[in-house]
Amino acid sequence: MELKIKINLFLLFIFFVNNSFSKSSLKVLATNQDPNKIRFLSNEGKYIYYQKRSGDLLLASNFKIYEVLKGERNTQYIIYSSSIRKRLIIEKNNSFQLISNIGKNKEIFIINFGGKTPFFVGKGSSPQLHLEDNWVSYFNSYENIISFKNVNDSKLKFKVKISNKINPFFIPQKEMLNKSSIIYTDLNKKGYSGLIHHNFKKSKSKVLLKSKEQNEKIELCKNEKYLFVGIFAMDLKSNKSQILYQKINSEPNNHFETLYQSKTNDIGNIECRYKNDFIYFVKNIKLNKNKEGFEIAKINIKNKKLSIVSDLDFTTQIIAMDGKLLTTKDGEFYLLEGVNNLSSKEFLNQGKK
Repeated sequence: MELKIKINLFLLFIFFVNNSFSKSSLKVLATNQDPNKIRFLSNEGKYIYYQKRSGDLLLASNFKIYEVLKGERNTQYIIYSSSIRKRLIIEKNNSFQLISNIGKNKEIFIINFGGKTPFFVGKGSSPQLHLEDNWVSYFNSYENIISFKNVNDSKLKFKVKISNKINPFFIPQKEMLNKSSIIYTDLNKKGYSGLIHHNFKKSKSKVLLKSKEQNEKIELCKNEKYLFVGIFAMDLKSNKSQILYQKINSEPNNHFETLYQSKTNDIGNIECRYKNDFIYFVKNIKLNKNKEGFEIAKINIKNKKLSIVSDLDFTTQIIAMDGKLLTTKDGEFYLLEGVNNLSSKEFLNQGKK
C-alpha cells in the first residue's frame, strides 16, 4: 500500500512537471545537423559552418566538406555575420573549458561569405563588422583598447583606449558611423556608464550620454536608418528600462528621442539590424504569481507599438542569422521570424564523423 502511494505521488509529480511548462508555438529551427554543432547557417542552406568535437571548423557547401580552421579538441567557435552578406567573422576560443573569463582574448579571423580561407585579424573579444563589412572591430580587455581595422587596406586602422579601471568584466559597445568617426561606451572612475563620440581626424571626443546611476548599462545598435541606445539596470531591484533613438546623421548629437520606457527591469540585448524599422530586445514580463519571466519583444519604430514575439517564459538571447531571427532555450533554436526551411542537403553522413 505504501509503495502504491509513493508511485501515485511520483506520477502526480511528473504530471505537474510536464504541465507546468507550456509548449511553445514557435517552430524549432529545421536543420540536417545537430544544431549545437552549427555555427552559421545561410538563409537558403547553401553554406553551413559547423564544428567537430576534434576542434575543427568545417564548411558544408555544394555537397562537399571543406576544412576552414583546425583547433585542439573542444575548441569553440562563434561566427558573426551582418545583413550585407559580404564577410563573416570567426572567433576561435582555444581554451573554452579552461578559462571562464568572458573578456579573455580569442583569435579573430575574417572570411568571405561562404568562403573557406580565413585570414587572421588579431586577438580580442566582441568582434563586429562595420560599414558594408569593410571594417572589423574588437576589444582587447587586457590593454583596454578597441581596435578598428579596414579589411581591404591593412594601413587603415584606428585604436581607442577606454577609461574603465574599476570593472574588469566590462566590454564596451561600439559602432562606426563613417571611416573616421565612432561611438562607444565606457565607464568613468565612479562607475557611471557613458556614450562617447570620437572623431579620429579631428582627434576629438564628446560625451553624448551618461547614465544617471552606477548600476545602469548602456547598449548600442545601429542600422541604415537609426542609432539606438538602450539603458538597462544591472541591479535586479531597480525597476526601469529605456530605449532611445535618433536618425543617422554625419555627426551624432545628444538629442535622443524616447522610443520605449518601462518600470520593469528588462535585460535588453537590443537587436536592430534584422529590420530597419523594428528593434528587438529581451523584456521582463510577469508570469503566474508575479514570477518574473523574460520574452523577446519588438517595437515598430514608425508607430512605437510593442509586441511580444516569443512564448518561452524565460529566454535571454536574440540571434540574427542571415534572414532568420532566432532565440534559444534548453538547447533548441527557435525561429522568431524568417523562413524555417533548409533546402540544402549538405550534411549527408557527416554527423557520424
